[in-house]
Formats: sequence, C-alpha cells, structure tokens
Amino acid sequence: MYLPFFISFFFTFLITPLINRLSSYFGLLDKPDARRRHDKPTARLGGIAIFISCLLSLLLLNIFAFNFFEINSSGNATKDISIFFFGLITYFLIGLSDDIYRLSPWPRLAAQGIIAAIIWFLGLRIESYDFFISGNLDPFVSFFFTIFWIMGITNAINWLDGLDGLASGVSSVSFVGIGIIALNNNNILVATLSAILAGSCVGFLSLNSHPAKIFMGDSGSFLIGFSLASLSLMGFTNYENNIDFIPVLIILFLPIIDMIQVIFGRLIKRKSPFFPDRSHLHYKLINLGFSQKQVFILYFSISIILLLAYMISVKINFSYGLLVINLMLNLYFLVRNNLRLKPKSKK
Repeated sequence: MYLPFFISFFFTFLITPLINRLSSYFGLLDKPDARRRHDKPTARLGGIAIFISCLLSLLLLNIFAFNFFEINSSGNATKDISIFFFGLITYFLIGLSDDIYRLSPWPRLAAQGIIAAIIWFLGLRIESYDFFISGNLDPFVSFFFTIFWIMGITNAINWLDGLDGLASGVSSVSFVGIGIIALNNNNILVATLSAILAGSCVGFLSLNSHPAKIFMGDSGSFLIGFSLASLSLMGFTNYENNIDFIPVLIILFLPIIDMIQVIFGRLIKRKSPFFPDRSHLHYKLINLGFSQKQVFILYFSISIILLLAYMISVKINFSYGLLVINLMLNLYFLVRNNLRLKPKSKK
C-alpha cells in the first residue's frame, strides 16, 4: 500500500497548484456568504486534481511497478474494476458540472440515482449482509438499498466538506482503514485503489488545510464519496460472501452520523433535507466557539481512534506505518498552512 499511496500523494501535491491557478483564471471561485466560513473567493475545482492524480497513479503503477490489471484479471476482479471506474468517472462529471454551472440539488440527485441504478444492474450490489445478524435481500430491496447506500455516502462526504480540509482529512483515514482491512482479506484490488485515494486526499491537503487556498468542490466530494461507498462494498465481504457492515459503519461513522442528524433535523423543521444550511455538526461546533483547526483535529482524531479500536478489537494484523504517515502529513499541512511570518515593525 505504500507505493500507491506515495505516487498518488506526489501527483496530487504537484497538480493541485496548477488546478488552483486554472480555477482562478476562469473565475470558478466560491465566494464568501453567510453559510461559508472563508473570507475571500477561493478556487473550487480541486476535484480535478484528485481525479487526474488517481488515473495517473494507476497508469504509472500498471506500467512500471506491477501489472495491476493482470494480477486482478479474474472475472470478478475485471468486472469490479470496470464498474468502479464507470461510477468514479460519472460521479466526478456530475460534480464537475455542478462546480461549473451551479446546478440545483434535483438534477444532481437524479443523475446520481440513475448512475447508482446502472451500477446495480452491472453487478455491484448489496445482496447479503452481516450486521450482528446475517441475512439476504430480495432483488427489489437490494436495488433500492444499493442506490440508497451509494447516494447516501456520496452526499454525506459532500456535506462533510464544509470546513477547510475536513472531508479530505477524514476521508484519508477512511481510505487507509478500508485498504488495511481489504489487504487483511487478501483483496489487492481494493487495497490498491484505497491507497491511491488516501494518497490523493493527503496530497490535496497541501492547499486545502486551513486556511484553504482551494476547495475540492462537488467534483472532489462526489468522487471521494462514491469511492468510499463502492470500495466498502467491494472490500468488506466476509467468508460467507456477506458484506460486513460493522467495520463499514465504524470507518464512516462521522459522515453517516452527521447526515442522519441533519436530515432528521431538517424534516422536523419541515424543511427540505436537500437544501444547504448550517445544521451540520461541524457548524454547531464552530458556533460553540471551536476554531476550524480544532474541529479538524477533533474529527481526524475520532476517525483514527475508531479505526484503531476496531482493528485491535478484532485482532487484525496490520502495519501502523501508513496510518502514522497519514497522521503526520495531515498535521504537517495543518501546521504549515497556519505558520505566518510576523511583519517587521516599522521604526
């Protein structure tokens, strides 16, 4: 997992400043308003950097390091790769369209639902589960539950992207967790893809940590959200071929709990659950007096603690190395971006 992580990290680290300039040149900027926390127009096409770095990393690995497609050339692996990249590209394009044209929620949701339905027909499905008890889903329930899962996790990450670096930092831990568990299950495909995406998230933090110079936009949050939703289904199948939802819910605890409380809160107030407001947990912490840096550290710490607690409790054999590297890089970019030289006093 180290090689895919670092290749993707360096690609994103190098590409993000270029996308930042491109976004600024074309005027594709998020302007400050009553809901957003930034105080000046900020580039919003960061998802392009994440998308390009993921594709370049996979291409480089396939050419120079190991033949990724050959070692995953079994029927199921080839099918999973095709479905994953179909979803990743289409969800990225949906988000990019919104970043450029500022769509209303309804066409975005409709497009997400159509793609998720196609993905179910292609074969990526929740058909059996293991969540304290095991069970099977009939095709009708499987269809709607799969669509709900993909759209739910995608939009949960999109909603988490409300403060500088929050979605990138939390998602980087989630991808490392998915990769470690997939590797423990001998799923090289999911472990490699997770490492690539984790590296991209961390590399993006070079300019996305507070104070952010670029946002990932919907193109980035949709890409990351879809990837977390699909890789968790692809990588957490147990020996009985059931999807183990316990580690999934632990790894994605923060975005899921935020999504649940936001939806119920808006419905109680008789508001649409799909239109933005400041009812998210991270905004509530800001209102209580926390700074953006403190919220980031709190969320990031909770994510790591939950992941470690699960892996230790089920006695998963894993290396702490990538998790430590992820932690150090996240904190480094947070500290570096907050360092400011004090202006010299004039005599």
